[in-house]
Order: sequence, then C-alpha cells, then structure tokens
Amino acid sequence: MSHARLWRRVKRDVRKGFAWTTDWAVAIQFTKVGRQDPKGSRIIGCLGSATVSRQDVIAYFGTPEGDETECIIDPQRIGRVTYEEITTPIA
Repeated sequence: MSHARLWRRVKRDVRKGFAWTTDWAVAIQFTKVGRQDPKGSRIIGCLGSATVSRQDVIAYFGTPEGDETECIIDPQRIGRVTYEEITTPIA
C-alpha cells in the first residue's frame, strides 16, 4: 500500500472516531497506535483536531488531577477536521 493511500485510510479512521481528548499530550500517545508505512520502518499515526459546539458533546469525562480528559462526540456532528501526520520510528 502506498504512503498516500495509507495516509488517506488513517485520516478516515480518525474522522470516524467518537472519543476525543482535550489534552494534546494524551492525543499524541494515541497516534502511536497507527499503521506501519509501506517500508515497515515507522508507524504512521494521525492527530485530528476539531472545534465542536458544547451541545454536540454527548459526554465529558475528566479527573480532578487532569490526568486525561475525554469527550464523546457524534462523528456526524464534527465539521472541519485538521490533520497532522505523526510518525514514530520502529525500534
């Protein structure tokens, strides 16, 4: 599979997601669960960012310590998403 095709697939998977975090560092950890690139030398993950209305948030989970925050959002209510490719070398 070409890099371009793999990247389209990864973006599509992110767009279908319904669990989002408000913490950038937590989001970066989730990108490391991506797919191997065609050469098998790195993992390709995708960080998607979107702004949604408060009324589109179905549920919000967080801890007083702020360890991780998560928003459950209906994917059909998410408008424009910006994507950032995150790659991690395979050790």
